[in-house]
Amino acid sequence: MLLTIFMVFFHYFYAMEKDAVLYFYQKIGRNIKNIRREKDLKAFDVAAQLGIGESTYTKIERGETKLV
Repeated sequence: MLLTIFMVFFHYFYAMEKDAVLYFYQKIGRNIKNIRREKDLKAFDVAAQLGIGESTYTKIERGETKLV
């Protein structure tokens, strides 16, 4: 019984932590995108300056990939 309760809490907190990390990357991505737009830059140009592909860069802006 105690093991079952532990497993339920473990899965709950693991999912919560995973959601928090996802939210963190999405928020960073939105900030990057807002700054890029304020500077009137295209995603392709920023990606080229960073030395990455445009699709990788847009995934960063959407928070779909880790930054490190």
